[in-house]
Amino acid sequence: MEAREYFNRGIAWGREGNHDRAIADFTRYIEIDPGFAEVYSFRGFSWFEKGDYDRAISDYTRAIEINPGFVWAYFSRGFAYERRGLHDKAIADWSRAAQLGSKQAKEHLLSIGHRGDYASAKGGYTSTIDITPRDAEAYIKRGLACFDKGDHDKAIVHYTRAIEIDPRRAEAYSYRGLAWAAKDDYDRAIEDYNKAIEINPRFAWAYNNRGVALVEQGECAKAIEDYNKAIELDPRYVGAYNNRGLAWVRKGDSDKAIADYTRAIELDPRDAYAYYHRGIAYEKKGHHDKAIIDWIKAAQLGYNDAQEKLRYIGHKW
Repeated sequence: MEAREYFNRGIAWGREGNHDRAIADFTRYIEIDPGFAEVYSFRGFSWFEKGDYDRAISDYTRAIEINPGFVWAYFSRGFAYERRGLHDKAIADWSRAAQLGSKQAKEHLLSIGHRGDYASAKGGYTSTIDITPRDAEAYIKRGLACFDKGDHDKAIVHYTRAIEIDPRRAEAYSYRGLAWAAKDDYDRAIEDYNKAIEINPRFAWAYNNRGVALVEQGECAKAIEDYNKAIELDPRYVGAYNNRGLAWVRKGDSDKAIADYTRAIELDPRDAYAYYHRGIAYEKKGHHDKAIIDWIKAAQLGYNDAQEKLRYIGHKW
């Protein structure tokens, strides 16, 4: 699987609140390309949401080392410092973000009664992303940053602007589709995925994402068709196998689900999600020993749902 796919899938898992899987995917991206600041920021956010503020600080710090003008990393690290009780460091980070042009940082500092000189630092950046009116890629990146913060409405605004600038930008439609899906507006999400596929009929990620939206609408058969197409276009698409496995489970076909999760594991032996859900499929077939083996493996890989299930049944891992 390509690095970008791990990044996109990690964003999707984070959107669903599944931060263990998000962290796993962001980590795989970093193993492939350790020089991309944004992926550290996204992983830092997931660590923050899990309450692991030290790891969040470490990731935000690495993002800043790669891109010293990364406003969002300073702003977010400030909150992680605050949770650790390191208030001076938090103020320093929020002040730096404000100096780099963050309106949110300025407003936050004012809200806690802190006054200071927030003029843009000489020679510094004015924002995380240097947006120009004709730069669709910049608006896509701004949309991703908003999506990461959970601000799906603003993300949609930025993706829409990117589309206005470059109406043939398939990924902008697909990203906007994810934002609509995050708002549970699956009809609009599917419309955007349809457009992305119209522009690029070989866009495996768009077929996969449309399949996810169709499952949410109860259209598992149509979703499986989309996952089939995604896998046809990219036979090593781990996410499509996992998603098709879930669709088979919802249709009551545990055998086909097990086959898909097994293929996902063959492609990515550290895919905790696949182990956990294959265990669920084994359990539905009454194969309890196999289910426990898979849950143990998922738990050892750090998957919280597996750890909780094993605790519930009194089993160690």
